[in-house]
Amino acid sequence: MEVYVKVTEGYRTEFTVVDLHIRDSLVQIYLKRADGKEEFRLNVSIDDYYRFRLSRDLVLSGEQVEELKKTEAVTNAYSRCVRRIAAEDRTRKEIYDWLTKNTACSIDTINEIADKLEKKGYLNDRRYCEEHVMAMQNSLHGREYIIRALKKKGIPFEMIEEALAGTGSTEADGAITYARRYLHAHRNDSVAKLTSGIRTKLMTRGYPQDVIDDAIGSLDLSEAISRESDNLREIVLKAKHRYERKYSGKELRNRVYRYCALKGFTGADISAAMEEMNYDPED
Repeated sequence: MEVYVKVTEGYRTEFTVVDLHIRDSLVQIYLKRADGKEEFRLNVSIDDYYRFRLSRDLVLSGEQVEELKKTEAVTNAYSRCVRRIAAEDRTRKEIYDWLTKNTACSIDTINEIADKLEKKGYLNDRRYCEEHVMAMQNSLHGREYIIRALKKKGIPFEMIEEALAGTGSTEADGAITYARRYLHAHRNDSVAKLTSGIRTKLMTRGYPQDVIDDAIGSLDLSEAISRESDNLREIVLKAKHRYERKYSGKELRNRVYRYCALKGFTGADISAAMEEMNYDPED
């Protein structure tokens, strides 16, 4: 009877692998209890797939199934991390923060998952740093912007410094290139508004003040200066057409004046342009 009881108990807790599918970083197995009273799906890691030598029609003991069940949450978390990294490259800190927020894994387990991702090559902070430094420099961002952006991602300052030093690019080159592009794209602005806009943009992109000054000083503004009077006359006409449907008299003049002032032109230049064009909305 003792032998019979043990055999029947073992039979009730044995499970057969009726089907399995390999899906990216995990294996999905379908288990059926020997007595046919229970059937379910289980996600296992690739490592466990090889460790248990899983295959169709393989019989697993209840203890083995319980062991696989205990690691399923970690397997699922790891697989989700792989999918996130495949969609967009991540740093270790980003994965660590995501696992902390979105899973019930312990800190030790999270570190184990991150270590495994690094070992498999899915996470590589140095590679991430070097690639993003290059990308941000190509987008004409300055040193301070790059450092701030990467430090938020958990990249150490020393690693960022090494990546910056290894590109061979200088901040001056990036600042001058951006300033020239801005100058070309805002040809109708006044010289004052042009230089102010360039200065503001370069500051927000992380360039230091001395580099900004040098970049602006290197620009050839002669064309912008010679074109300024024509630009102002065009803007006066544009403002007039914009506001004359709704305003007239003194209010229309004030609207035109303010519009031109916002473009960076001085009050004296605006008044002179209106007078030169014999344009007086108060008439």
